[in-house]
Amino acid sequence: MKNLPLHGGRLLTLAALVFLFLSLRKHFSEIPNIVWNVASVSSLVATVVFFMACSGCGSLAWALLIRGGKIILPFRLAYVILGISQIRKYLPGNFFHYIARVTEGKRYGLATEAIILSMGAETLIAAGTAAIIGVAGFYWFKTGTDFAVGEFVSLNRSTAIVGFVLMSTATIVAFWLWPAARRWIKPRVSYLRLNRLLPSMLLFGVMDIFIGIFVILLLEGVWGINTSWPWYRYSWGFTLAWLLGFVIPGVSGGIGVREAVIVALFGGSLGIGVAAGLAVVLRIITIVADIFTFAIASWLGQDQVVRS
Repeated sequence: MKNLPLHGGRLLTLAALVFLFLSLRKHFSEIPNIVWNVASVSSLVATVVFFMACSGCGSLAWALLIRGGKIILPFRLAYVILGISQIRKYLPGNFFHYIARVTEGKRYGLATEAIILSMGAETLIAAGTAAIIGVAGFYWFKTGTDFAVGEFVSLNRSTAIVGFVLMSTATIVAFWLWPAARRWIKPRVSYLRLNRLLPSMLLFGVMDIFIGIFVILLLEGVWGINTSWPWYRYSWGFTLAWLLGFVIPGVSGGIGVREAVIVALFGGSLGIGVAAGLAVVLRIITIVADIFTFAIASWLGQDQVVRS
């Protein structure tokens, strides 16, 4: 029973990959060819740089949050540790990058509890920020979203069910463990003080919001497609896709789930082929960005003094 969420996540991942594969096969001829010119190459490079910059924002957010454990972590060292460890999120299970961050952090003298608690706070803030942007955008623009109806399960219903189950489970656990949890949490609440919480939310929010600009850049620069939708509609859609890929257990880097959600959300307006092609190109770009980030972090990696 304890492995049920993990197995369920793997089944959802498999289903999403099957859906994406079938969509690609069915609509492969509809995917526009990439014309390799200055505009397309510039668009691809700019998007890779954006995702690399997102790793920098994530490093800064973590450096802020770990101060809750009275650790002053230099940005450069935070970038090194996060950049080296995050490449392992593509391993099956989607948790090895957390283990790697603990291992790398300990190598530089960071306290294990501080690493774990700051990562927990980071996860809550990243998911919470994405939920606010993604869910708010979904309900605000739902009349114009134009789902690929009949090719994907209703995202509205699925989101509601998942949210209800998670909230109910959290409430029951909190009620059952409340006295012990309160005693444990009280001395550690500093990780979520407003002077750390709000700047971290702002950093994650910037990453979530500006993705829409680069989606437009890819559509216009790589395929020459001019969409009538404003860039922020793509921001909330891709943020919601990231969130669903993030919260489902066992999904390695969100692979399959995010792409399937992108096709479901935007297949009706862009065309299934274009949406599937965009999802695949974005996945390749994020992998390339993670590889470059890993290379830079490895090059910068060196022993540094951490003040505590």
